[in-house]
Amino acid sequence: MVFSTKRRFIAGASCPQCKKPDVITVFRENGSDWQACVACGHQESLIHQEDKPHQAGGDIPIRDVDSPSK
Repeated sequence: MVFSTKRRFIAGASCPQCKKPDVITVFRENGSDWQACVACGHQESLIHQEDKPHQAGGDIPIRDVDSPSK
């Protein structure tokens, strides 16, 4: 999954740093997908499960569920 450069809010997501709910946006910048908190400014890169299924560390794995079946 590739996000657009336009920031989109993720409903129900809480910031891993400030713990506030409904403040996370996702977007694409410089060829990478990112999440950012609009409350505290915290940012993290997103690693897709299809790319690295067993990635550990500060990256948050995501998977593509919005794509139509081919």
